[in-house]
Amino acid sequence: MNKICLTILSLCFLALTSSAQNDRDYIRRGNRIMRDTVDIQKNSEKAIIQYRKAVDHNPNNPTAHYNLACAQLRKGNPQEAINEFQKAARLEKDPRRLSDIFHNMGLILYQDKQYDKAVAAYRECLRRDPDNDQSRYNYLMALYMLKKNPPQQDKQNQDKNQDDKQKQQQDKKQQKQQQPKQDKDKQNPNEQKPKPRPDQMSRENAEQLLKAVMQNEKNTQQKVQRAQQDKSRRHLHKQW
Repeated sequence: MNKICLTILSLCFLALTSSAQNDRDYIRRGNRIMRDTVDIQKNSEKAIIQYRKAVDHNPNNPTAHYNLACAQLRKGNPQEAINEFQKAARLEKDPRRLSDIFHNMGLILYQDKQYDKAVAAYRECLRRDPDNDQSRYNYLMALYMLKKNPPQQDKQNQDKNQDDKQKQQQDKKQQKQQQPKQDKDKQNPNEQKPKPRPDQMSRENAEQLLKAVMQNEKNTQQKVQRAQQDKSRRHLHKQW
């Protein structure tokens, strides 16, 4: 009886070991295929098959999902790549690898002009790896483009606020025009004008603030231009 139990335990252990080995083996095969750049499209398809097998053997393996995402991206399937990167991010615990995941997601979203989501992805990347210069420059670029191209909903809100402001100004102007002349005559000529409140901004302070904003904008543009010239900063991190 004891021999039977030991045999069963041995078979179970071998089965688990085989599953783990197959999991890693499929990833290694996919990596070897990805290194071959003779026919990128064909090799990407082959690598995707291997990585999917690895995922089937172990759905909780973040490396399998990450490498599958890289293969999908190289094949030209950015949305499938995003989906796999998101799965890898939920499973991965290592901060540096999480930084790689969010860096790649940020680049895909930036290229798709989803600048708000790209900014969020690069923020997550820099949280895990604050010294990542590539991601920092990409983050500045995404932030700059988001400022120049706000999301459609934000733009609609801005237009609505502008319309409301104009309407309020028109209403005030009409009220002022309709004010009876006798009310103006009754005003005390010796009445002192209201003094400006301490919290009101003076013209000099406003000009200084405007100059500071313009200088900050100039510095940001210079950083973006340097980042755009350095194409190497926009590369994806390779598969693991």
